[in-house]
Amino acid sequence: KQGRLYEARERIEEALAIRPEYADAEFQLACLDLEESAIKDAVGHYEQANRLDPEGEPKRKREFVQALVERSREEREKGNLESSL
Repeated sequence: KQGRLYEARERIEEALAIRPEYADAEFQLACLDLEESAIKDAVGHYEQANRLDPEGEPKRKREFVQALVERSREEREKGNLESSL
């Protein structure tokens, strides 16, 4: 799983190097950060995506909150109460 996340991150970062204004790529980094429990980084990428594309913010907000809730649930199930937001 970690190898696939690393590979996905590399590809997304390559896309951003070519097109830094690509809001969807920023949002995908936010989702990867959530998957890796890097909440501060996730929020930063989420906010950057919204700065780049304010009109897409409502949809991203729903997806981001859903991902946060899911991540929190997974951490609680593992017994990681401190990591469960």
